[in-house]
Formats: sequence, C-alpha cells, structure tokens
Amino acid sequence: MTKQANHLYEFGPFRLDPAERLLLRDGQAVQLTAKAFDTLLVLVENSGQVVKKDYLLEQVWSDTVVEESTLAQNIFTLRKTLGEDSHENRFIETVPKFGYRFVADVRELAEREEQTVVQTKAKREGARKPEASDDKKRSRAAFKPMTLLVAASVLLVGIVAALVYFWPLNKNAATTAEVRTIAVLPFKPISPADRDEYLEFGIAETLITKLSQVNQLVVRSMGSVRKYEGLEQDPIAAGRELKADYVLEGGLQKRDDRIRITARLIRVKDGQSLWADTFDENSTDVFRVQEVISEQMTRALDLKLTGDEQRRLAKRETENTEAHQLYHKGRYLWNKRTEEALKKSIEYFEQAIEKDPDYELAYSAIADSYVVLGTWGFVSPKEAFPKAKQAAQKALDRDPDLAEARAALAYAHHLFDWEQAEPEKEFKRAIEINPNYCPARQFYSVCLMSKGRLDEAIHQIRIAQETDPVALNLIAAGGWVYFLGRQYDFAIAECRKALDMNSNFFVAHKYLALIYLQKGMYEEAISEFQTAYRLSGGTPYLLAELGHAYALAGRRAEAERVLKELNELSKRRYVPPYPISLIYAGLNDADKAFEWLEKSFEERHPWLVQINVDPRLDLLRKDKRFSELASRIYPVLASAPPRPQQLN
Repeated sequence: MTKQANHLYEFGPFRLDPAERLLLRDGQAVQLTAKAFDTLLVLVENSGQVVKKDYLLEQVWSDTVVEESTLAQNIFTLRKTLGEDSHENRFIETVPKFGYRFVADVRELAEREEQTVVQTKAKREGARKPEASDDKKRSRAAFKPMTLLVAASVLLVGIVAALVYFWPLNKNAATTAEVRTIAVLPFKPISPADRDEYLEFGIAETLITKLSQVNQLVVRSMGSVRKYEGLEQDPIAAGRELKADYVLEGGLQKRDDRIRITARLIRVKDGQSLWADTFDENSTDVFRVQEVISEQMTRALDLKLTGDEQRRLAKRETENTEAHQLYHKGRYLWNKRTEEALKKSIEYFEQAIEKDPDYELAYSAIADSYVVLGTWGFVSPKEAFPKAKQAAQKALDRDPDLAEARAALAYAHHLFDWEQAEPEKEFKRAIEINPNYCPARQFYSVCLMSKGRLDEAIHQIRIAQETDPVALNLIAAGGWVYFLGRQYDFAIAECRKALDMNSNFFVAHKYLALIYLQKGMYEEAISEFQTAYRLSGGTPYLLAELGHAYALAGRRAEAERVLKELNELSKRRYVPPYPISLIYAGLNDADKAFEWLEKSFEERHPWLVQINVDPRLDLLRKDKRFSELASRIYPVLASAPPRPQQLN
C-alpha cells in the first residue's frame, strides 16, 4: 500500500511518519484512527494526483466491504484534524464523482537523508542534546535517535501516546479518535396515550443544536432523523441507515407538572449501551435535563471540550418554559415545509417571542420561515425577505455567534438585495461558527453558483453532504447546483439518489424535470412536473413550470391553459412572475417574456439572482434586452452562462 517505510513526509506544520504510524503537528502527536491514517498516507503518497474513490477503498479497506459514505466520513474527519479552512482546500480537495486530491506541497524525506541532516547539525552544534523548548530540534531527535537514551525516550512517548489513544477513561467510554457521527432520534412516548409530539421533537432538536457545536462530533440533522419519529423505531437499524456511529434514543412521559425522561447512548456497530439514565423532574426543569444529557453524552464519548464548547453546551436560549414549547411547536411545523405549516409556524415563533423578547432562536426561526416562503413563491419577495432580514438581525443583536441567523441573513441579502460581497462574507462567518450547520454551506453553494463559480459551489455542497449524507435537501441541492452548472448527467444522478431514498420528495422530482427539459426529454419532464405539482400540494410555482414544459414540448394549448389558470389564481393569492416569463419564452413570445421578467425585477424575485447561469433563459440571451436586464442585477458579471466543465 505504501512506499518504503523509511520515508517521511512534511506538509505545512505536519510531519507524517509511516514507519511509526504517527502524524505530528509542530512536533506534537495528533490522534488519528488507523483507517484515517491509512487514508491520509495514500493521499500524501499520491500528492497532486487525483486518487479514485475505488482505489482508496481498496487500499484502506482491503479486507472489509464498506460503503462510499465511510470514505467520505474519513475524509471529513481528516479535514477537521488538519484544520482545513471552512472555505479553502489547503490539504484535501474533493473531485466530485471521482475521488480526492492532496493539494498541499509535500516534501518527501528518506530516512538516510533525515539522519544525515541530524548528524551534520549535531556535529556543527557539538552534538548538543535537543532542548525541551526547541520544538523543531526535539521533533528531529525524536524521529531519528542518536543515542539509546533518546531511543528509550521515544519508546516511552510512543507507549504513553498509545495508552492515551487506545485506553478510554472507563470501560464504557469511547476515545476521542473513535468519535465519528451521532444521530439523536426523536424521543418517543413511554405511554402512547400521553403522547406530546411537539415535546418529543423539541427535546431531540435541542440536543441536536447543542451537540452540533462540538467540533469532535458530526451530528445528523433534524431533517434526517425526522422519519424515525414513529412509535416503533429500531435505534440500531436507524443508526445504520443514517450512517451514524452512535445513536441517542429516549422516551418521555408528561403528567400534570411532572415529566419523566429516559435516555440511552448506543454504539451502532455492536449495540453496546455506553450510557443510560432516567430523569424524573418538574416539567419546568426540562432545560436542566437537556443539559445533563448533553454533559453525560460528552463524558461517555470521552470528548475533550474547549471552554467555548462547554459554554455553548451550558447555554440556555431561554429560561421560559412556555416560550420553549411554543418555539418547538413552530419548528415541528416548519419542518413540514408546506405553505400552511410555514405560516402557522411563524405564529408560534411570534408567541414564543411574546413570552421571551430575547429568544434569539425564535427570531432566527422566523427568518428561516420567511426565506422559504419567499423562495418558493408562497409570499411576495417584498413581503418575505425584509421580514426575514429584520428577524435575523434581531437574533444576531442578541447573539452575534448564532450561525443559523447569520446564514439566513446572508441568504436573504443574496436573493433579495442581489449583493455580491456581503453575503459571501456572512456565509463564511456562519460556517466558521458552526461547521456542522449544513444549510449555511447549502445556501453558500447557491450563492457561488449564481456567480458561475461551479467548482467552489460543488465543494461546499459536497462538504455538506459528507456531513449529513442522508439529508434529502442536501442531495437535491447538489442536483440543483449541477443543473445550473450544466452538468446534467451529474445532476440526474443526485436527483435519482434522493428519490431512491424518498420517492415522494417533490423537490427532487422538480429538479429532475428541469434537467429533462434541457436534455430535450419533454414527455419525461412533463411527467416529473406533474408528480412534483401533486406532491407539493399544488403550488403556483410548479404549475407555472409545468406550463413552461408544455410550451417547450409544443403543446401550446395546454401551456395557454396554464397561463389562464395562473391568471385566475392571481386574483386570490400571490403568483410569482418569474416562471410565467419562462412559459412565454417557451412559446417564443419574447416581448411577453421580457414583460414578465421586468415584473420579476420590480418585485425583486429571488431567482433573478441566477440570471447569468439559469439554462432556462438561454432562449432569451441573444436579445439585447437580456444583457441590459442582467447588468442591472449583477453589473460586474458577464451575461454569458458559464461554459460546461468536465469534472472527470
């Protein structure tokens, strides 16, 4: 698998020693699992070259059959260990659908060269022993001992490092190096007759929010675990489906002013229970229970928390129990993503704020709700996005380090204000605050793609997918980014992957329909749009996009029927103008198409931000009115779409 064992590799502040199976940073040992070390070694040995995923799997897991997601998780862990910047590839670059490339400059040293360097230096300095304060000299001496005393010291250090690495603090604890991912399942009722779905959902979401701020953990999102909210849930099976190493399951029972909560942390690979406890408390003490569960879990996993992580885990977003309950009622509905549920969720968030005017998570949730309402055409952009920005700013006024609010604010600025520099800055800040908050990367990838920066957009969505590989919205988002980048085969693969996991996910059906249109597969596109329209509950946006498909397919009468239906619908509710312009473009009526694009501009429709890359507008690009409109939205960007790139 490797080159000669006496080779050493240096890159940045790191030194990799295959013989000793050690990674050092500035002379200090860095903990890595055996598989993570092997993965890094293969990448470093092939520095500058793309290493195929199949090759990595063969080299690192030659004796075991594992899924590709295992490799992705290994890469994610390595990036965190190496201190990868949240928006740069300083060490490991993902080559989508193909593999990975080690991009840092690597210096390869043979043992003989290294020993000569040490001997020469020792002679020049009178064979002086390395001083304890001299990291670099101590590192060289530790690697290539000149005396038995130094050799013994190295052996002792190795033994101590091995003990630290392999020996947990107690028989049920896992070492830091073993920690991979954790899934917090929705709590289930101890007694089904006393079920409180909002509370079951809320406790799980609170724990997910808290634990996601621990850098040593990758926590599956609420969207990924929501499907396991049923009464009959097998935690081990759920953990395997979620590709998690650990699962937290729990139960609760609420009677009058008392609440009983059970919790159990399970290791998925063998079903071993690492920690379990039962809490009987006054219902107003649910905050304390959540704090204790978080604390006990981190102890069971033997996590070494920073001071900031400890502060975040202990922080209470509110002291008001009623506000807390109202917030989670709102989040429960928000996750349904329907127009009715989103509008009702805002009512609950506003009631929570009435109970606690400083409840920053409730403000952030209002921002999230209005962003979705405005993006999907449920509400006019001029109504939705100013409210989203106002709510997000109120959240940040109370907590500047709230990643959720910062990402929502950045996305609203991008979609509504069509700003270029500020949203990118805010997305980077949100990712820096909480690298586990995947929506920040998802929104950032859309922002990058709007500017034609395909490689960077794919990089961000790939990191999000590696963090939460079973999140349908992230898989579909990859399809959308590839669609805008005109990588249609890759886009189809992403959409089909999402639909294999949930055939009723209307967003993936919509994106697949858009791709089929660009490939000239009109009947397939119409079928997918019809399915998406039905599954969405009949949104005007999808009805208009179906009309666009009819127009391109030459089914003019049906396209005109959709236009008439949208006109009638607009008398009762908001209908977005942007997709109507697409229908006229498909009917080769450029004047009407630009008339509706101007209406979109006046309303500041969010998808106009992608005017330079949206393939659906290609029919209008040669018209001088198009470049004039594009220059008003993005003055510094050319109106020509990005050239398709070959991504191997």
